[in-house]
Amino acid sequence: MNLKLVVFSILILSFITSAHGPEPETAEICGTLPAGKEESITLIGLILYLSIILLGAALAIYGYKYSSSTKWKKDIIALGLVLIISVVAAYLLGPGLNPETLSFGNAGSQHVHADLRVVLDGQTLNLSQGKYMSTSSNIRSSFVHLHNYHGNIIHVHASGVTLGYFLKSINLELSNDCFKTDENQLYCNNGTKSLAVYVNGKVENNPRNYVIKDLDRILIYYGEASKIKQELSMVSNESCIQSRNCIPPIDIEPEEECIT
Repeated sequence: MNLKLVVFSILILSFITSAHGPEPETAEICGTLPAGKEESITLIGLILYLSIILLGAALAIYGYKYSSSTKWKKDIIALGLVLIISVVAAYLLGPGLNPETLSFGNAGSQHVHADLRVVLDGQTLNLSQGKYMSTSSNIRSSFVHLHNYHGNIIHVHASGVTLGYFLKSINLELSNDCFKTDENQLYCNNGTKSLAVYVNGKVENNPRNYVIKDLDRILIYYGEASKIKQELSMVSNESCIQSRNCIPPIDIEPEEECIT
């Protein structure tokens, strides 16, 4: 029976580690991210972990309290413990738990694009800098990222990804009242200047939790309200090229490895 328990525990571990969903069809995501790589346990994975732990605990308790056969009592208790230990081992060896990403789909569950412009007190934040990019040696996020030094196009590889999470992945922070840069500069509402986030020309009242959608045109603006209209007109409209929903200009080619 001991050998059977060992084999069973191996099968349980294999099942748990592969239960986050199917891998994307391509070998890599945007040429930088390993297929199916997860940063954290998703909600489905968490439910699976907890269910197996509860099953293991129930078996162990049943074997200890209710089994009349000494032999079966030991086997049932051992089986329950194997389930619990297998889940704990899978968790420790796996991607871990991040409450912020529980509602996200698996990496590769979708592939959409959005345009982004950030203007802070009259200055455009240059998101095309290398420090904001995801590369093979510096993967910012398997769920969402910028790459190829095109800072105006967000590539979203999982459902449910929020604007706040994306910004956090490149060391920026957004709340309803303040924007914080990666250099710890704060831009907060002060009476004369204010922070506003526009999605497709409309004010977003809960920007941190806004779920990024395909072809969104997003403006994060801090400054005087009189200049917002001008800045809205300057948000790029290139996400449709990456999503192949429009005809690209002659001088702009879609990045083939990042098209669904």
